[in-house]
Amino acid sequence: MTKYAYIDKGGTLHVVENKKTAEEYSANGKVVETEIPAERGFPVSKGEGIIVHSPEDMRFSATGGKITPIKEFADLYMALKER
Repeated sequence: MTKYAYIDKGGTLHVVENKKTAEEYSANGKVVETEIPAERGFPVSKGEGIIVHSPEDMRFSATGGKITPIKEFADLYMALKER
């Protein structure tokens, strides 16, 4: 199922089902279609929601330690940052 990715004003990657939501909350106006699984507005890997703050800073929770970056999420983040 197609979803829509965007980066919010705080620099966090989100993946949602509604394109209008993505357009409304995108900090730079850029929205990318994606097939990446998501739950509650965050991309999911191996059943776990991942908070992506940058291509190098990914976490299981807002206060959790960094995890090894997931290439697919890093690539999506970079695509959203490109002008």
